[in-house]
Amino acid sequence: MTIRFGCQTYTWQMSGERYLGELDRIIGVAGDAGFSGLECEIQFLGKLRDPALMQKALDDAGIDFAALSIVSDWAENRETDAEKAETDFAIDYLATSFPDAILNIVPFAGPNRDNLAERQDNHLAIINDIARRAADRGLKATYHPNSVPGSTCITRDDYRKMLDGLDTTIVGWCPDIYHIKAGGMQPLELLRDYRELVGHVHYSDFDAQITPQAMGQGVMDYEAVTSYLAETGYDGWLVVEDHCEWAKSEPDEVTRSNGRYFREKLAPLIGSGRQ
Repeated sequence: MTIRFGCQTYTWQMSGERYLGELDRIIGVAGDAGFSGLECEIQFLGKLRDPALMQKALDDAGIDFAALSIVSDWAENRETDAEKAETDFAIDYLATSFPDAILNIVPFAGPNRDNLAERQDNHLAIINDIARRAADRGLKATYHPNSVPGSTCITRDDYRKMLDGLDTTIVGWCPDIYHIKAGGMQPLELLRDYRELVGHVHYSDFDAQITPQAMGQGVMDYEAVTSYLAETGYDGWLVVEDHCEWAKSEPDEVTRSNGRYFREKLAPLIGSGRQ
């Protein structure tokens, strides 16, 4: 059993497009903060769309490529040509150069929750199709719901339909602890209900009003969640996707703070050393 800690580029995305094109530097910050992996969205790749440059940046920082997130509307029952081109790029990029990285599938929220059942069916069809194409190239894919207004997966009933509708032979679930709580559920309870689907995990802390906070500065018991995952044999990444207010002005410092929290509070729960 191996649990490893990573961080997500959304921390730098909090300030808009300011840090696009700086992925090599961000990878260095992640390594300095003590993380052993980084997850990014395609828009952050920039010049590192060249896999040789990506590998050099990772090697220089001493970390691994944890996951690549693809985010699209997927409003129809199949991908648009533009959406498919981006997905195909992501699959080829990982399969050719980073086969151990996860393809994390994140449906973008719509303007509202109208036609919810139809939109959920469309998302499920596309998620399963993307995961099948990824599996054909030897990749592992996961589905990441979120609680943003207009999302197709916010409530307990939404999770039941979406998770039960996944083709679990080819795609797993990426639970995001913040989004589960923001949807009115208890994260640990939902994890227990769908533990066998968990293939990738996102952490982000929050206060009593579900306002995002830096890791360890909120109310979520991440030690309990980490202990549960370790005790049940979870083998994968715990990635902090910090979107607190502090990240808008000082994403590097937030990442270093999060790294200290992971090392001091969570690493002892799964074993010693850099995770």
